[in-house]
Amino acid sequence: MAALIFSASPLFAAEIVFEGDGERLVIQGEALKDVAPYAIEGGHSIIFRLSEEDGAAFGALTDKLIGRVLTMSICGEVVAEPVVRDRLSGSGIVPLPDAETAVAYTAALKGDTSCP
Repeated sequence: MAALIFSASPLFAAEIVFEGDGERLVIQGEALKDVAPYAIEGGHSIIFRLSEEDGAAFGALTDKLIGRVLTMSICGEVVAEPVVRDRLSGSGIVPLPDAETAVAYTAALKGDTSCP
């Protein structure tokens, strides 16, 4: 009797996309040094840390966008559109509507589950 072996196909980590003023930076979830849900005063978010190379690219983008809108998308959904106040480089916070969304997007960016 032959045994059946099932294997789950590997999940691919979601990406986080930053856009503004005609510029676009795409960072694959697996390239993030760290990503976690994070509670902030009055809401929930994801906090992320970037590699040195991605941090430099993010810094260059946010430097160009000071005073302008930075669109942030996860899983193809626009999740935030803040006005950039300062250059950001190695890390950032993405505000989200609730803890459940923060946990779901964190899992997708880590590749633990598909996009919600």
